[in-house]
Amino acid sequence: MRSLRTQIAVATCIVVFATIVAACILSNYLTSGMFAACMAAHYPSVALFSAIFSICMGLILARRISLPIVKTVAVTEQIAAGNYDIRFESPTKTTELHNLVEAVNHLADTLSQQEALRKQLTADVAHELRTPLTTLGTHLEAMTEGVWDPTPERLNSCHEEILRLGKMVSDLERLERTEADNLQLDKTDTDLLALARTVSENFDGELSRKNLGLDIRGDASVVPLDKDRITGVIGNLLSNAVKYTPEGGHICITAKDTQSEAFLTIEDTGIGIAEEDLPYIFERFYRADKSRTRGMGGTGGAGIGLAIVKSIVAAHGGEVTVKSEPNKGSRFTIRLPK
Repeated sequence: MRSLRTQIAVATCIVVFATIVAACILSNYLTSGMFAACMAAHYPSVALFSAIFSICMGLILARRISLPIVKTVAVTEQIAAGNYDIRFESPTKTTELHNLVEAVNHLADTLSQQEALRKQLTADVAHELRTPLTTLGTHLEAMTEGVWDPTPERLNSCHEEILRLGKMVSDLERLERTEADNLQLDKTDTDLLALARTVSENFDGELSRKNLGLDIRGDASVVPLDKDRITGVIGNLLSNAVKYTPEGGHICITAKDTQSEAFLTIEDTGIGIAEEDLPYIFERFYRADKSRTRGMGGTGGAGIGLAIVKSIVAAHGGEVTVKSEPNKGSRFTIRLPK
């Protein structure tokens, strides 16, 4: 099995050499006199020079083409072995090879990010399980050893931790179902703005308790959607806005209608999200900051809600995006096709 470099060199040599020889032979038929006699006398020398020149040019061309490919193969072998930090850094002027190099480097970047998220996921899952299990263990141990009396308050505390574990498992099951390829959506034509108004009524108590202003405006937009699932999406985003907006803040829900798409934006004046965390907030168990999950007087969740939001919107053929600035607020936008 010949290497790519050898095949390119052989092919180039044959083509160039054959072209020069053909030109010399053709010149004998088309010319006469001194030029023809000169060509006939020096034909062996011309042929030898042409052959040497062709071989040299073929080798140079073959090396120029094959060297970036050889380096790319070496890089991909390192990536396959788990070294996601390696990159192809030598520039190449060939368009196709440049595209190949860029694709390999992009693949390495993506795999590196996924590996970091996998490790973070393991740590976050361990943290989420450790807290309720530790609480349960210490409480039950103290009560079984007679250090504590099994009072209703302590038993209720253990029950709350069990409920928390159950909710985490339930959220994971919901996420698994929404990410399934065969997710069944019960779509009906629904006014997205009216649906947002209905969902917001469930938060009247929390809005009043924190003295938060809520403004709902925009265009009526009828979209085919699974009403129950999109209700959960809006509720999740609105719940986060209420939770992470300080007292006296403001929340605005805006609906926008176009010929082919509908948009729903939920914007708050809350604590915001750091720029480096924005690309990962839709990853399961990802927590941008402990203050966002445990602070502001809330109990926090398991970091699965936004992952479920992304999966449900994607199942509708849409997209959810976020823009945010620390201490200024966040803006989540849902785009749904009609």
